Parts: sequence; C-alpha cells; structure tokens
Amino acid sequence: MNSPNTLSTRSNSDPQISSAVTKLLEGARSAEKTDRRASPRHPYFQPVTVVSSDRKQKMTAFSREISESGIGLLHYMPVMPGEVTLTISGPLGAALRVRTEILWCRPCGEGWYLSGGQFLELAEQAAA
Repeated sequence: MNSPNTLSTRSNSDPQISSAVTKLLEGARSAEKTDRRASPRHPYFQPVTVVSSDRKQKMTAFSREISESGIGLLHYMPVMPGEVTLTISGPLGAALRVRTEILWCRPCGEGWYLSGGQFLELAEQAAA
C-alpha cells in the first residue's frame, strides 16, 4: 500500500480524463493553425524585465514563446499597448535587450495577464 507521500508507479488511464485532455490539445492545435505570424513560435520560458518607454514603470514577466519577430509574455499586471524595452534572460545567463511593441494584452485568470509583442530593434547594451 502506498503512503500519501509515495509516488505510485501505476498509470492513471481514466478514459474521461484522457478524453478531456485530448479535447484541450485539439483546441490548442486548432488555434495554432490560425496563427497569422510569419515566423514560427518556439516555447521559451524565461524571466523577462519589462520597462516602459518613459522608464517610469518596470516589472517582471515570463516569456511563454518566442519567434524571430516577437514574443508572448505572462505577467501579473496589465501592460498597455505601446513601446517597451524587454530584457530577456537566456538559459545560460546571457540576456538580450530589445525594443518591442506590445500589440495586445488580455486577462488570463485571477490577477494574471497574457500579452504579445513585436520586436522592433536591439536596444543599446549598457556599458559593463
């Protein structure tokens, strides 16, 4: 008998769960087919610093996906459409600073938001 803190090695093959997850995945695939981006998206989950163009607002977000032309973000407060500077962390510590046009922002749960931005140009790197 397994204790509550022990992982079970038997698989959970509940047909109702399997069917429900399959429907979620089919919906996600359907949304991917209507993607209007010219560049393919790639999953990319890393911290991102978002700074407004007037430098008065700064917040932390997480990237969800990235392409050669833009980025999808997840964050805890709304971002107004317009220009920002993103500092995108790399998995090995390097970072990329890029001016980005936030095109849209929408709520995605209690206190969370999704947004999408189009890259404009690399930002000047600060002197080391």
